[in-house]
Amino acid sequence: MFEKQAYEAAKLENDLKKEEIDDMNKTLDDCELEKRKAMADAQQELEKKLAKSKQEQEKEMIMMEYASNMQKLNEAFEKRKRKQLDKLRKRLLDARRHKKKELSK
Repeated sequence: MFEKQAYEAAKLENDLKKEEIDDMNKTLDDCELEKRKAMADAQQELEKKLAKSKQEQEKEMIMMEYASNMQKLNEAFEKRKRKQLDKLRKRLLDARRHKKKELSK
């Protein structure tokens, strides 16, 4: 009986770890995909603006604006990613507690 309980506890732990890692990786991949898409869109917009621009000074201003926007974009995505990971960690911790409680019953 004790061996069966130990086996089930170890199996649950392994399953939980695998599930948690998969969920974390999926969240990170989703965030990275959204970030890349937003950056690609910003890059296309930059190219359009630069193509329309005739003066060197105007091109420099466009590039400065682009750099500033990219920095803001990166910061926003990092903040969003941290929030999503915090929510995920809380959800996974709650699920872990619930499953361990069910196992102990």
